[in-house]
Amino acid sequence: MSKSPEMSEPPALDIINDTDEEIETAVLVTMAEEILRQERPDSQCYATLYICDDEQMQIFNKQYRGATQATDVLAFGATQGNLEPESGTAKTFLGDIVVDINQAYRQKGSNSILKEIQILVIHGLLHLLGYDHIKTQDKKNMEQKENYYKQTLVGR
Repeated sequence: MSKSPEMSEPPALDIINDTDEEIETAVLVTMAEEILRQERPDSQCYATLYICDDEQMQIFNKQYRGATQATDVLAFGATQGNLEPESGTAKTFLGDIVVDINQAYRQKGSNSILKEIQILVIHGLLHLLGYDHIKTQDKKNMEQKENYYKQTLVGR
């Protein structure tokens, strides 16, 4: 069964920007496509990126982590059901990444805001792909991946 023309596949990164900040979304989508191509070469995947402010991030952080402050990035893996695509669909949903634009501004240093968001998306996407930084070896593995993608895709 083929999809009708009006039904298009989701991009590698479906972006919802709930701020007044203009973000070059095409750069983020292209970056996510490349990471997913390298990390999951045999499957088609996508994630959602939600860009919000401190207030919304504090709500998420308190609700899901029990912390009262804002944070820069949260990742929520798709936890319901099988992570394989449903019959007739082309892509697997990995989960949601939430980025706090205010925190990104505070910590960006000499980076542009776009570069800082790219770095945060890399971190969040790696979490959705199963990387973690709780145990020492896992942290090393994740940091190596982050550094690789920062250098090759962000230029840092």
